[in-house]
Amino acid sequence: MKMNNKIGTLKNKILSCLVEAYRKDDKKQMKKIISLLKENKDYRDLYLFYEEIEEKHFNNKNDANSYLEEVIPLLEEKHTNALKFIPRLNKSLNDVEFETNEIYESLDVLLSKKTIHNIDKKIIAKERLINHLTTKKEPVISENRRFVENEPLLFASLINIFNGSFDNQLNEEDKKRLKRVISMSSNEIKQSVDELQESILDKVSSLLIENTDPDLALKLESVKDEVKNITPTRFNLVKLETLKDGLV
Repeated sequence: MKMNNKIGTLKNKILSCLVEAYRKDDKKQMKKIISLLKENKDYRDLYLFYEEIEEKHFNNKNDANSYLEEVIPLLEEKHTNALKFIPRLNKSLNDVEFETNEIYESLDVLLSKKTIHNIDKKIIAKERLINHLTTKKEPVISENRRFVENEPLLFASLINIFNGSFDNQLNEEDKKRLKRVISMSSNEIKQSVDELQESILDKVSSLLIENTDPDLALKLESVKDEVKNITPTRFNLVKLETLKDGLV
């Protein structure tokens, strides 16, 4: 069997494993994956880059193109350095099912070795990434989405892969909230976000009427604008719940 060196494919498999392990409360499996990821800094850097680029945005194609021109050689170097580590991931993730991600696939193409046979694929992949980077990000709503959306929430709040353990980072209330949010469907997320937006906006409007402090008024207006424009994702749902809890 040919070894899979594609960072995006491996990342999707890892996410799938972690989500399923968390849903089953399989801490042993979670710790096994986390421990494996801690072993190679270059792979971790690539993993986090793939995570971050999903939300990155530029106002024009020239800036997006310049960004890719600068960052791709750095990613290629890290990919080369991680090649000796990747077989261990492949062995652990061999039979894992996962969803594809067009952005990750495009990055994988750009990180593949350049040959006379794949120049056209690299051009198309780069153009797709430029379009992604210059497009306003909107939530993907799907009734039958099998896995959790790939959001920083899962790793920043759930397992804190690189700096600590899940048990040490979250209290019991946080764990219950996270488990509830992870188990929700995309439509449930959207409905909850819509309801929270309405509730928070009503509360902020009331506070603005009652308030006489100009500095606080500016902050409330900023909160109001942010809440109006927030997209329905799991991360933003937790963010809105936290914001609502903090409003008095």
